[in-house]
Amino acid sequence: MVLFDWLFGTSETSRRTQEAFDHRKIFEELKSGPGVDAASRVAAGWSSTVSALFNDADTSLQQVLNKFDVVMRGAAGEQAKDAVVPLAKATRHSLEVAAQVAKDIAEQAQGSMDFKNGFPPPHEVPPDNIGWADYVNPVSYAAKSGVRAAHEVVHAEVEERARQQYESYARASNERVASI
Repeated sequence: MVLFDWLFGTSETSRRTQEAFDHRKIFEELKSGPGVDAASRVAAGWSSTVSALFNDADTSLQQVLNKFDVVMRGAAGEQAKDAVVPLAKATRHSLEVAAQVAKDIAEQAQGSMDFKNGFPPPHEVPPDNIGWADYVNPVSYAAKSGVRAAHEVVHAEVEERARQQYESYARASNERVASI
């Protein structure tokens, strides 16, 4: 009954299916976890190391293609070029893929950092401490119950905000992984 929610609190759940969501566990893991420094280092290392290797391969293949122009002529030269050109194209494409993977890793690291820094701590609902004397005194009972109900409302709001952030982060992460 909405009329007495301030007194007794609410026990309604949203229409959305309640899946396992442990706000406290996720919060503790975020605060005690290794962070995103490792992912940032991987992105930088991937970008520099892999891109450098593909650049070297591309440069070598271009040198081979240029030598074919000078050394080989006619059908043999064209056949040799035709055999190397797909490899050169694949190497250039691999350069683009390596750059995209490095960008996606960096975006994931940034998204993880934003999620970690923006994830709200769980709101504690204090015990109501209602004793026998409070049942006899309706003013005391109403005051203590009302305070607890107010904390339960704040708790529910924080839980919902945390769930939305978690779902948004999971969706964005899945989209980044799928794009690779």
